[in-house]
Amino acid sequence: MVILNFLMSVHDIFYALPFSVYGLIEKLQPFFPKDIVFFMDTVQPHTELIDAYSLFEKAVEKGVNSYYLISKKHPSYKEIKKKYKNRILEFDRNELHLKQFFKFLRLKKFINSFGFGGNLRLFLYKNKYIDLVHLNHGVTLLKNSIFDLYNYKEFNKFLVSNDIEAKLMMDYGGFKEENLVKSTMPHFDLLNENKTKTDEKNILMFFTWRMSFANVDYKKSLYYQNMKLLLENQEFNKILNENNIKLKLALHHTLIEKGTNFVLDNADFANSTQLSKEIKNAKMLITDYSSVWADFYFQNKPVIFYRLDNEDPVLNERDNQNSRFASKWDNVLTNVVYDEQKVLEIVKRYVECDFQIDERERQIQDKFFYVKENVREKILESEGLI
Repeated sequence: MVILNFLMSVHDIFYALPFSVYGLIEKLQPFFPKDIVFFMDTVQPHTELIDAYSLFEKAVEKGVNSYYLISKKHPSYKEIKKKYKNRILEFDRNELHLKQFFKFLRLKKFINSFGFGGNLRLFLYKNKYIDLVHLNHGVTLLKNSIFDLYNYKEFNKFLVSNDIEAKLMMDYGGFKEENLVKSTMPHFDLLNENKTKTDEKNILMFFTWRMSFANVDYKKSLYYQNMKLLLENQEFNKILNENNIKLKLALHHTLIEKGTNFVLDNADFANSTQLSKEIKNAKMLITDYSSVWADFYFQNKPVIFYRLDNEDPVLNERDNQNSRFASKWDNVLTNVVYDEQKVLEIVKRYVECDFQIDERERQIQDKFFYVKENVREKILESEGLI
């Protein structure tokens, strides 16, 4: 017991002894029942904990023996720890602590919504006693670089929301159909809950990240320059002013960390750790090919796909390849544009009709979801947990 207590006090014991500890777990697993499920989102501090966390909450409600993994550095840690106490386990840098050793022996499924690496992921992926299920970081459709991380070599099972995405995961990700969980994003359930009518009119703007910005000055990119031009466009600001509309600008967490010098006259920065609230309250979305588009389609709200940096020479080939891949789907989406003036024309149109979509657009949006009600419960049922 003294030795065990000493080992438990070593903060990074799993990192220090990865193979020996995981190997010991695997040898002992056959002698223990499999009745525990782990859920995890991300360790990124500026990212909302939403999909795995919302599914974890539903699992707890349904009596599933569940635990949620979270970094102590995340802004939501204290609040979540206070609410769920011993069901919350600390997680940092793809490591777990030895005090979770006995829970691992009984682990049935590890369900997460962000990719992660290290010896922990390899252990889970190869372990015949544990299903490593990926909930997806967003509906996968418009970026093919995502398949570098989301493929059959990384996860045992993968969540998909529609037939197009399922085919992509089989063609590009290498998954077999039986390894696909056909449902949709767990957090979409929250978009259906506690809906209240409000006179407030918000437009959310969110453009996804470019991998090139790790090596080049993002302020030299068309991404930054065209975003800035739209934010400062006098006609755009006039539309917002005259119709009492507030623009909410949500920045990718990596851009927040780099810092920006955007001056917002008729806009506010959205809280990136509470993005789901902004999505729920907004009347419309302006994006490039961020997966946030699916949240708005799920709610039958208008989306403008503004491809603001098509074939930018500042970007690397992988980013430009993403842009070309996204354009392949222009004909199955709505309101795809490549210049600022078209954005303004469409904004005007939706303002005039109070942001309502027509039946044709509604039908296009709905085809992207296998499920639109009781999403989390149906995922838990499909995985045999309830």
